[in-house]
Amino acid sequence: MDVGPWPNLFIIGAAKSGTTSLSYYLSQHPDVFMAAMKEPHFFSRVRPEGKFAHAMPVISDQADYLRLFAEGTGFRYRGEASTSYLWSPEAAGRIAECVPEARIIAILREPIERLHSHYLNDMREGIEDRPIDRAIEEDFRAQGRWGVTHLYVECGFYSRQLERYLAAFPRHQLLVLFLDDLRDRVRPTLRRVFAFLDLDLAPADTIDTTPKNTYAAPRNGLVRRLRASPLARGLYRGLIPPGPRMTIRERLMFRRAEKPSIPARPPGFVHELYREELARFPQGFAPHPHWLNLLEPQSA
Repeated sequence: MDVGPWPNLFIIGAAKSGTTSLSYYLSQHPDVFMAAMKEPHFFSRVRPEGKFAHAMPVISDQADYLRLFAEGTGFRYRGEASTSYLWSPEAAGRIAECVPEARIIAILREPIERLHSHYLNDMREGIEDRPIDRAIEEDFRAQGRWGVTHLYVECGFYSRQLERYLAAFPRHQLLVLFLDDLRDRVRPTLRRVFAFLDLDLAPADTIDTTPKNTYAAPRNGLVRRLRASPLARGLYRGLIPPGPRMTIRERLMFRRAEKPSIPARPPGFVHELYREELARFPQGFAPHPHWLNLLEPQSA
């Protein structure tokens, strides 16, 4: 397959904040091509290790990366959605150097809700088995990196992450969304996205807005064991293309389920970190109004 042009649209995260749904919605616009591999992690240059290696495939070769966009040559926008780009200290600068005209979309989720979803996802994927409080505390003390530790807390440090993109791109090339709005006001939010991209707004009224990658539980113990197996995951990814993988995942491997009960609050130090983080959002941005309770000091 021939290599394609560079992408010029990036959904940068945050992880577990609706990036899969947003990518799916964008892919239905006639002027947007989204790569079949949602998260190539090319510009963050992450190197997953150990238990993460089989769960986080990455593309590091430039020719392989550009092949993801070979079929997108005739589209106004060619995009991908790597959630490591918001966390990565270097991704913003690398994208700006390579594609200075790129449009950047960040979608954020209330950080404690995001942390809980992240933990449940890793439990489901077979790469986490500790109680949540212990997992959060041990992971934060490890001071790791993407694909080496879970980064449960660090993925919610939105203000410093957005500042890196504001330093690398003109303000008009960055759009910040909230999962609250994508869930509760999906079509007006999509019209806002299409307006940001200077695209026809009409598709926002007709595209399929079924959310993707919502919480689901393995259908049985065998599925969970296979998801935790590096060999099984490698064979699965090697034999089945990305599109059919999503169908198999949704219809055969997982079932819709109620989220397991988890503590209402994480350890106190997390609340304080997020309170400080949200209080220093970059100028011109503000946390979603639904998050304002996080700005209040935690009572003893």
